[in-house]
Amino acid sequence: RDKKRGILALLPKSTGDKILLTLLLLFVVIVVGIFSSLQLAGARSRIKFADLVERNDGTENVGRKAEAIRNVDGSYQNQLIFPPSVDGSDQTQLISSPSYPVIVVGMPKTGTTSISHFFECINKRTSHQFCGERGRPKEECGAVMKTRIEAGLPPFDEIWGYEVYTQLDVTRVKGNFMKWTGVCYYPQIEALKEMHEQYPDATFILSIRNVKDWIKSVYHHQGMNYRIGFCNITGFPPVDRMYLREAMFQKMFLSQIQRVRDFVKKYPSHRLVELDIDANDAGEKMIKTFGGDSNCWMKKNTRKDVQQRASYFAEIKQKHGSIRNYRRSATRKELN
Repeated sequence: RDKKRGILALLPKSTGDKILLTLLLLFVVIVVGIFSSLQLAGARSRIKFADLVERNDGTENVGRKAEAIRNVDGSYQNQLIFPPSVDGSDQTQLISSPSYPVIVVGMPKTGTTSISHFFECINKRTSHQFCGERGRPKEECGAVMKTRIEAGLPPFDEIWGYEVYTQLDVTRVKGNFMKWTGVCYYPQIEALKEMHEQYPDATFILSIRNVKDWIKSVYHHQGMNYRIGFCNITGFPPVDRMYLREAMFQKMFLSQIQRVRDFVKKYPSHRLVELDIDANDAGEKMIKTFGGDSNCWMKKNTRKDVQQRASYFAEIKQKHGSIRNYRRSATRKELN
């Protein structure tokens, strides 16, 4: 009884004191709730960080990888470097034998020549831009595929026998914006469904790089930006050169990334390998996925390579008048 009397004596008697005590108790409950939420958020963050380090093969260069993702576009930060494979496994881990054919569905100027060299080095019959039968003149893959699709045929001709296609698009145009000839076609944009229907379990390589570097490369590669402007590509209607803007190319590049991801999500029979061509571990990822060794991975067709080839051909033209004359002269010497 004495204890009860003591406790009752501590309780507030006036209405004002009761309200004050109620508010105090409510404040304590809120503080405890906030503290618990912060602890839970911290635990989740530690789990995410541990998972990220584990996905990075145990290394701790997470900051470099996150920075590389931001350089492309902030909206793709958690997907670009560590994309999940179709079966839910991590793409950076050693996987079972990939399904062929392997088809590169990234944009041109994203390391397709380096990828082509890699597959040739591991003895895969590889097509890079040109397709056709052995021993016969070849044509641009994109041009042939466009003709076949328009005729209601499968995009790839089985008799070609290629195991890998590293660049399908063709931008062979000449003339001016109002009147040009040639062919412009991007199967990786326009014909994903047709490719799926013919090869429902093909492996797709989505080659990517820093979008600003890609735009710079397109602008400096034999007027590719102007040639793309001539075309009528999904998401990139014809645009005269004076109205071309870098933002248009950025949208085109990022749209293709999302297009391919959405397509593979819809048709999960395809394995998707996303390859950041400028990443330090790009070669390691190719080797883990497709086999081979480090000698097979080299950066090809860089701006320096293009400049060296241009200087070489310019020197030949100066000495022989044309490339054709040089080849004829070389053939005569070989015959003699």
